[in-house]
Amino acid sequence: MSSLSENIKMKKSLRKSVSKVLNSLSEDVILAQSNQLAQRAFSLEPLKQSKNVCVYLSMKQELQTNSLLEWLFQQNKRVFIPKVTGKSPEAMSMPELHSLEELNGMEKTKWGIPEFTEDQLSNRCDGIESGLIDFVLAPGVAFNADCLRLGHGGGYYDNFLTRLQGIRSAKGLKPAFVLGIGLDEQIVDAVPVSDHDVTLDGVLTSKQLFLQRKA
Repeated sequence: MSSLSENIKMKKSLRKSVSKVLNSLSEDVILAQSNQLAQRAFSLEPLKQSKNVCVYLSMKQELQTNSLLEWLFQQNKRVFIPKVTGKSPEAMSMPELHSLEELNGMEKTKWGIPEFTEDQLSNRCDGIESGLIDFVLAPGVAFNADCLRLGHGGGYYDNFLTRLQGIRSAKGLKPAFVLGIGLDEQIVDAVPVSDHDVTLDGVLTSKQLFLQRKA
């Protein structure tokens, strides 16, 4: 059993090594893998059956979610995207995105990611507090075959997933299906985890699918 300090060091080391590999990938390689993954995702039964899907908006050197977003709207699913409101792990909401047109008109952060303004958030449905989200497309730095996930270290997604599943359980709804998505280079042999880290239901890349929960 690793001590807390050793665990933190292992996580930092893995983030650094995986990020180095991702930064070396060309735009063409990332786009090709992203499109291949999207085609595989479209055939997954839990995603096809879902009605309310949470998906992240991608940065440059990670799996691109553009094709996934387009497909979700084509399938008439309700789409929810992350909005970070502070530095604490619980400071992330999942407001509903109404269309690709709305997305294209949004202001961008310093990382080039579209983001809702505070004014745009008023009277907008939040997928966490409502418990509506029934499928999560989750980002990460690294994943393994046991569907463990290494995030960026802020704790936002682990907190979000715990809150969402708790609210759905209280409403008598089955747990949302949580699928980690990433590039092939993000699959590693082992992922160091802490007590608060959430195990995913599945992990998908352009070449591999790992499942902990029947799809």
